[in-house]
Amino acid sequence: MRGHWSHDVHYLVTTALSVADRRGHEKALVERYLARLAALGVPKVPLIDEAMREFGRALIWSLTIGWLMVPPQNYPASIIGANLERLLAAANDHGTFALADEVSPPL
Repeated sequence: MRGHWSHDVHYLVTTALSVADRRGHEKALVERYLARLAALGVPKVPLIDEAMREFGRALIWSLTIGWLMVPPQNYPASIIGANLERLLAAANDHGTFALADEVSPPL
């Protein structure tokens, strides 16, 4: 399946790392990912500033669909809580909802 790169990258970086580790390493991880795409011949690899904006926008999916709506019988509360904490911190750090407003202004 093909999709936008930022979906899988933001999800892995945000949910796999602690808030402190993500804050310290996410940009370098995204830069390395983009460099690898370019090395593999992917056309139109975004520049890092635009990539980080897309990373920030993509957080909406994981926060809302991925973890706010997860049935509590699917995961222990500790896992749900940890992922929500990490995703909310990332959304705040990136200004996720303002980034979304740039491409889909509020009504």
